[in-house]
Order: sequence, then structure tokens, then C-alpha cells
Amino acid sequence: MCPRLLLLGLACVAAHAAAGPVQLRLRERTVVVARQVRLADVAEVRSAPPALRAAVENLDLGPAPRAGERVRWGAAAVQRRVRGLRPEWALAWDGTGEVVVEAASQTVAPPLLVTAAEDAVRLALGALGPAAQLRQERLPAVPPVPRGRVGLLARPLDREQALRRQVAVVVDVAVDGQAEASVVVPLAVAVPQAVLVARRALSKHHVPGCDDVEVRPADRAALAADPAVADCRLLAGRLVQPLAPGEVLLSRQLEDVPAVAAGDQVSLRLATAAVVVEVRALALADGSPGQAIGVKPAAGMAAVQARVLAPGLVSFLEN
Repeated sequence: MCPRLLLLGLACVAAHAAAGPVQLRLRERTVVVARQVRLADVAEVRSAPPALRAAVENLDLGPAPRAGERVRWGAAAVQRRVRGLRPEWALAWDGTGEVVVEAASQTVAPPLLVTAAEDAVRLALGALGPAAQLRQERLPAVPPVPRGRVGLLARPLDREQALRRQVAVVVDVAVDGQAEASVVVPLAVAVPQAVLVARRALSKHHVPGCDDVEVRPADRAALAADPAVADCRLLAGRLVQPLAPGEVLLSRQLEDVPAVAAGDQVSLRLATAAVVVEVRALALADGSPGQAIGVKPAAGMAAVQARVLAPGLVSFLEN
């Protein structure tokens, strides 16, 4: 080694030794803003060589407590931790027997969480969203979070999840981009919508019209499925089940009217190369054009198979 460098190194060590140990005084209580605890957070650096002070103050002692929590660090434990990290430092300690370490925290205003949840419900409802009436069931319990820039993100819902009278929306809370908490926001949902209800009892396979139904207000969130179109003039189809007086007509309770329905009187066409004959017959099953169904001719003949050609018209099928 160069003699000059060796002399300089010895001079630095001598100067450090001459300056004496770093004087530290353990604090009684400290509030930590950052996510890590520095030595300066738990101890006051009363004297230190200028070149060493910044390193002493910024020594990382480990993660801070969770937001809003308090922990007690004993003086001996703090000293062991520092000695383990920087055994070369000469330190002199003073102060209390322990320090109470508390993480600085903030509370997210519950109305902000409710707004985020309501926006998620309206988004999931689509066209029904603007008309939806949302009410918070109770203010959500919000845990404290670290200080910093707060971000709220409601977990997405599908339409079926949002179309309920009671909806629980989970809102994730992040601080400075780091996830900190998840809060459940309960909402009561009502969606006013005009619907058609039966004026009287309607039987299965009845084709409802304007004389059978009337418009009334209803809460879509209370219905088991989407209602039928509210304009009776646009109704198409027949009932798949009976409808009681005052019952809401749902879209799933309607099906396409078949070209031929069981019990219909139809024309049964029998064709040969030279002649075409049509006789009356009774349809034994529903059928759409192209489907084969059983029919019973009115002339007392046995039931035969026929292919549906059009409404009220079938063609004999030979075996």
C-alpha cells in the first residue's frame, strides 16, 4: 500500500477516535411516517462526526408497525439491532428504557368508499344505471391506512350481481400504489321500471295481447328476471306457463308461437304424381316448419306422421 494512503487512513481513524462515540438518546415516543423505521425516528443523535451523522440518522432498523398500531421497542433491543447492523460504530446511549413506536395513519372518508361502490353498481347496470336508486345500508368500517396518496378501486360486478335488492361491493384501498385494505360497502338497490302485469288469469300457451295486460311500475331489482317489453303492442309469443292476476310478465315466460300447436286443426296434404288431396286433421304436438309431428285425420284414421309446411298446413310422411 502507498505509504501516503496508509498515513491518511490512520489519520482518519485517529480523528474519528478523537471525536469520541456517537451520542444517542432514546426517545420516549415516536410517530413514523415512512414504511421503514430509521434510527433517527427512535433516537436523537445528540453528537456525531459530521461525515457520519447522516448515515447514523438514516440507518434502517426495519419495517414500521401497521398503520394505527403502536409497538414498544426496549432500549436493549434497539441497541442490539444497531450493533448488529453497524458493529464498527462507537455509540453511547442515554434516555428511557423503551420507545413507543407508532405508525402515522390516515382514515379514508366513508362517503368516498360509498361513491366508488355506487359507481360500480351503476356501471354494471348499464342502461338501467342512471335510474337506479342506491342507498347505503350502513357506513362501512374503514381501517386506518398509512399516510400518502389514496386510491380507491371497486371490484367489478356483472349485471346479475348488481340487479339485487342487497348488494355488497368490495372496494380496494391503496396508498401510493400499494394495496392496504379491502372494505365491503353494503348497498340497497332499487331500479324503477314500467312492466306489464296480467289483468286476469292467463293459461299456458295463451298469446297475450293488450286486453290481457296493463302497465304498472315495479322494482326491477325485486324481479327474478327481465320483464317483457312494456309496450303491449310489441308483445310476441305465447305463455310457457300460466300467469296469475297481477303477476308481472317476464320475457322468459314467452316463447315463439309454433306454426302448428298441439290441438290445432290443420290441413293434411296427401300428394301423388297425379293428384293432391287435403283432409282435416288434429295436430298431436307443436311443430315448426320442417319438423315432423304426429297428426290424427278427422276421418277416423289412425295417427300418422306429417311434416309441417306452414301455419295450419302439414304434409303426409310415408313410412
